[in-house]
Amino acid sequence: MNTSLSSKVVAGNKDILSPLAVDSVLKILPSHDNTNVDLRDIRVHKKLGGTIEETQMVDGIVLPNNKPSKSAGGPTSIKNPKIAIL
Repeated sequence: MNTSLSSKVVAGNKDILSPLAVDSVLKILPSHDNTNVDLRDIRVHKKLGGTIEETQMVDGIVLPNNKPSKSAGGPTSIKNPKIAIL
């Protein structure tokens, strides 16, 4: 599978976005001699109001501010939650 950065916005900001794309793939590479990567392990989370220059790669888990959908099996309420921030 080949993936490319191809759009007018991306082409204009390739100096910022290209290293992010390469670094993201290299982070999930199983070993240095392996060339197969499951791109489903990389998630792009879009936020309104930001700029391209504020784009960053987060190594780990991102918890978005939106609630899980009830129709997707998400909870309707959570009582006495315990949250760990590491």
